[in-house]
Amino acid sequence: GTAFDIVTHDASLAANALCAACLSGRELEASGVHADSLQGDVRIAEHLRAFGCRSVFARDGLTASGFPQHGARIDLSGEPDLAPPLAILAAGAALVADAPRAESVLSGLDTLPGKESSRIEVLADGLSRAGWTIRATSRELRIGAPAQRIAHTALELDPHGDHRMAFAFALLGMLRDKLDVLAPECVAKSWPTFWRDLERLGARVV
Repeated sequence: GTAFDIVTHDASLAANALCAACLSGRELEASGVHADSLQGDVRIAEHLRAFGCRSVFARDGLTASGFPQHGARIDLSGEPDLAPPLAILAAGAALVADAPRAESVLSGLDTLPGKESSRIEVLADGLSRAGWTIRATSRELRIGAPAQRIAHTALELDPHGDHRMAFAFALLGMLRDKLDVLAPECVAKSWPTFWRDLERLGARVV
């Protein structure tokens, strides 16, 4: 695939772009995201590999590519902000992996309910409405294969004003047609050019 580059020192934001690249079959280098970063979210590198994607630290930053191949069990208690993009990566894996390797478990999410939105609940609801098999508790999210073939009927998902939910639902739109994110302008809080950047990575942005 084509190689792209984004420049950011925020590993948490970069994770969304890296996951988008993997889901779209592109390669992306997140310049400025380094292995020795003090930010826990730099562990996105090992989490991508857990799903069978390729991720490599080079001198300039972190490069990722490759569609997720299988589910993963990941404890995110040190970096819960990675849960939204990884949940969508898990949804991608659930489309291609055979049971029992299709299911993913993201745990250690105790702090998510207190964020801008009740993130586990919003994520679980969005993935479930989009057709995936979801089980959620107050600290864990299980993402399994769709119960039946995903119907690509028009679907609107509400990020509840939460930029990270908007990012996640945008990535989900790479796996399912006719998905629209309501109030897309909420991304301006952290990434004003997000929609344009995502389109470069192969997403269908309305």
